[in-house]
Amino acid sequence: MTTWPSVRRIAVSIVAAALVGCGGSPPTSPSSPPANPPSPGGPVVQSGKLDDLQAAQDIIDWNMQATGGASQRKTDRICRWELPVPVYIEAGVDRERVIGALDYWASQTVIAYRLVTNGTLPRLLVRSGTDGLAPWGGGRSVLDGTNADNSARSGLVVYEPGGGGYCTNGSLSASCLYLYRHELGHTLGIYTNTDAGLMGSATNLSDREKRMLAALYSLPHGAAVEADGSWRVMGQ
Repeated sequence: MTTWPSVRRIAVSIVAAALVGCGGSPPTSPSSPPANPPSPGGPVVQSGKLDDLQAAQDIIDWNMQATGGASQRKTDRICRWELPVPVYIEAGVDRERVIGALDYWASQTVIAYRLVTNGTLPRLLVRSGTDGLAPWGGGRSVLDGTNADNSARSGLVVYEPGGGGYCTNGSLSASCLYLYRHELGHTLGIYTNTDAGLMGSATNLSDREKRMLAALYSLPHGAAVEADGSWRVMGQ
């Protein structure tokens, strides 16, 4: 498949400039109960274990410790949205393409969304613009705000009007689908590019990406994940 310029590079360059911070397998679930009663002798208030060790490692690499949005979130614990994700689409952006991309994510993952009528936080803002874009255009995206428990509070996706060169062959072209789907992904939990799949250079999510997201959204806010699959939420 043709590899298009990854518009994710734009978000990386912005981070460096200190302008911004953040059919598959069945969903993975914790092998132990998702919550334990508070421990009277220590600060751990919730704990459990993920069976899928690859998903656990991917959560560490693609979510917790990823560079994108790192100035706006803690990198020693997960950062995800409370579902459904509230999405505000400004006038001027190609609404049909954005909703099509959102519907793709909802159909392929556990990430449900709802459209909201104003930009009041919490929300994922989608708008049209050319600010901050690389010379090849396309789009950029970042998770730019979190709550005290490190859950997502604010995200931004900017698309070049009409999708720029990515959509010259129409809204159903592979490059146009890639642009609209890929940029959303960098605000929904995968904060870096992957080595395969939609968050790499493909049009569709890989099974591995789906498994990571299923595991991510099965965890409570503030969970710290280890490579052995264990996770814990620490008290204040």
